Amino acid sequence: MKITFIYNTPHPVHKAWAESIKAKFVSDRAEGKLNLRNIKRFVKSFTTILKIPKDTDLLLCEGGSQFLTGALWKHRNKERKLVGIVSDPKLYYYKFMTKTKRKLYLWTLKKFDLLIPTSPMMESLIPKPVKAKIKVVFPFVDIKRHTAKVKERENNTVIFVGRIGKEKGADNTIKAFEIVKKRFPNAKLYMVGFGSLQKQLEERKINGVVFTGWANKPEEYIRKGTIIISLARIEPAGIAILEGMCAGLVPVVSKGAGNNYIVEKAGKELVVENSSQAAKTIIGLFNDNKKRISYAKKAQKIVKNYTKEKSIEAFRKAIESME
Repeated sequence: MKITFIYNTPHPVHKAWAESIKAKFVSDRAEGKLNLRNIKRFVKSFTTILKIPKDTDLLLCEGGSQFLTGALWKHRNKERKLVGIVSDPKLYYYKFMTKTKRKLYLWTLKKFDLLIPTSPMMESLIPKPVKAKIKVVFPFVDIKRHTAKVKERENNTVIFVGRIGKEKGADNTIKAFEIVKKRFPNAKLYMVGFGSLQKQLEERKINGVVFTGWANKPEEYIRKGTIIISLARIEPAGIAILEGMCAGLVPVVSKGAGNNYIVEKAGKELVVENSSQAAKTIIGLFNDNKKRISYAKKAQKIVKNYTKEKSIEAFRKAIESME
């Protein structure tokens, strides 16, 4: 079977999955100066279809940006297989779309033979009318690269890794930290990454908050902390949380973080409703070093189940389930 993978970046996890089934890589990234985003996506979809090998038996789409391309290809190749990785925020916004846009998006989803969400949360967002097979496949973390000893002493440092924007809850993180700071004046927060809210948040000049910008080796910052946080509004399956757990940090995440089901295995109080609850949890951990160490060791043990080998095996079984 000849497989083609159309991608946007691609994400390292998706890249490894595609490589494991010996897929041919074809870029579907819409670039250029055209400001009309929807028109640019339509144009790119049609040009990408021309690049897909004619003998492709199965087309694998990296995410929502590729779904239109995939659906148009499937419309012309009804007997071929179409698979989509569901791991970006687009499905979250489905319910907020206009009726016309929602109808078009549903049309694309109905063209798929198999959808692979990367967390139970993403599975829950797939509209009920979609008849595709659905197989959840968890992402993986580089265990060897990120594992470090659990710190025996609390250093009151919180780590955020990701795009500094609303989706990732960068503003929620700052709110939580400001509450923590009142109880622990020496507390520090590293905001590792960049994004649309960065300038606005930097201008507030909050004591103890360090904006690092892009980091090629985020683990160097992660290891400075004892808490890793994600108060995302929507984060399909953030790997940074798993990396922090590997490094011996206690994860504190929102219900909008796709990997909350993994964090919950370490402790239900680590999955929070809002910034205030996150601050309360962090303050409790800062006050109780023994409890923090216990959570950190438990989290580190749990995350070691999320290996590249297991993830790839689950992905390949999902693909094979169509045969």
